[in-house]
Amino acid sequence: STPLFYYRQHSLSLSINNNRLLDERKKIKRQNIGEKYKNYKIAIIVGAKNSYEELPNLVLKKFKSKPLIDYTLEALNDFDYNGITIISTDDDAVIEHCNKNDDLLTIKRTPELSQNSAIIENIVYHSVKYIEDNNIYSPDIVMFLNVNNPMKNSGHIHKAIDTLLMYQCDSVISVYEDFDLHYQHKRYGLEAISKRRHRRLRIEREALFVDNRAINICWRSVIKENNFRGKSIGHIIMNREESINIKSEFDFKFAESIFEKMKI
Repeated sequence: STPLFYYRQHSLSLSINNNRLLDERKKIKRQNIGEKYKNYKIAIIVGAKNSYEELPNLVLKKFKSKPLIDYTLEALNDFDYNGITIISTDDDAVIEHCNKNDDLLTIKRTPELSQNSAIIENIVYHSVKYIEDNNIYSPDIVMFLNVNNPMKNSGHIHKAIDTLLMYQCDSVISVYEDFDLHYQHKRYGLEAISKRRHRRLRIEREALFVDNRAINICWRSVIKENNFRGKSIGHIIMNREESINIKSEFDFKFAESIFEKMKI
């Protein structure tokens, strides 16, 4: 409960202060965990569904200068860990693309796991069971990375595993903080969920967070069919700009625009 640092926030510097705040939190966790994460066997599953009707061949579609999946793979190249990387896909072309890298294990999904109703929990369960049943690998920690989010980097991956180890929670998800004022319909009409407006002092327990689906990490022991989050769920905060999840042509173009501004 000891305060580690203080920061002042006002309307004109909200985004600047928020970026610095997230960066300082990341540094604190890195300093505390250090190389301890290398004591654990980690399986990283890259979700690479490539059969979206509204955006065909999304995984291999050129995002700026290279296929979308390569941004996730490059983030992993910058992450030094003891483990295995698994590509879970429904497309032979994605398998062919990834097989150029000998360090990647590709798994072809069942048709059921390629349907729109398929959930990440079962994709993770299927991949873990595959590597364990075939005596390929037995992980202590399992991480799921979504190809649809090209903005994540090795720093976010480090932050997620540092959070899991530091707080010993069952799982950690990546989120962005929603600064809009939300209402619920109550007896007398709309009532604000958060009692404090954002131009005044906010407290973290009143914040609203949105799952950006970029990173999910958990202990192997909590993974079950239909569930991999367990009871205690931690989180890491990514900026709204970093949280884009591409599912449409509009998302794709918008993400390219944001990516270019972030590079500048």
